[in-house]
Amino acid sequence: MRFDLACLLAVAVIVLSCASGLPPVPQGATALRSDTFVEPIVPGIWRHVSYRRFPGTGYFPSNGLVVASPQGALIVDTAWDTDQTAHVLDWVEANLGTINALLVTHAHDDRLGGLAEVHRRRIPSYALAETVKLAASRGWPLIGHAVASPFPLDTFGVSGEVFFPGRAHTVDNVTVWLQETQVLAGGCLVRASTATSMGNTSEADLEGWSRAVAALQERYPDVAIVVPGHGEPGGPDLLAHTRELLGK
Repeated sequence: MRFDLACLLAVAVIVLSCASGLPPVPQGATALRSDTFVEPIVPGIWRHVSYRRFPGTGYFPSNGLVVASPQGALIVDTAWDTDQTAHVLDWVEANLGTINALLVTHAHDDRLGGLAEVHRRRIPSYALAETVKLAASRGWPLIGHAVASPFPLDTFGVSGEVFFPGRAHTVDNVTVWLQETQVLAGGCLVRASTATSMGNTSEADLEGWSRAVAALQERYPDVAIVVPGHGEPGGPDLLAHTRELLGK
């Protein structure tokens, strides 16, 4: 059987993933590194997934999005670090062309850990004004543009918005709504179906969290796909599941 270079690379990445203890790359996804892949969700939208290894707990995935538009690609959140992010951006540039902007959904490293690479490529970065301030105070590269909620995505050729539903996982967590496909990037405000706890609550507003999720349910009643910050995408049931975990 004859393999071209791309096939050989994909096989090598899968072998390395298995050897390292990482989960296998999902069928239909494109492996970028042993710990990073992109996977189509609906036409024109991909999930980028990167893993970080935590002592005692193993590898933990983080989700972001790639959104195609006639004006170029829009990225929602970086990967965990700059090298993983570089591989994501390389794939986007090779397959979709120009990258118009990066949206950061809150000031944690699973959302902006690759920001330096984004800026190195002169890709404009955007975030809620509170996120810009928090990121700067924590020593991250300065996010280029501070926005208010709701922030329309028309500038990037995308129908949708960035929305702050209230304090929840953090004081600055926003979601990204993609109107045409009814996809909601919930970030770490939304828990995956397999989650049995609220995860990292070191900066959480546990009282406000349920109200924030309820605000999303009210604002986006027609949501079809919800992408949590960590774990597999699902439907609107992920919003209900998050509230159930909160006991609200």
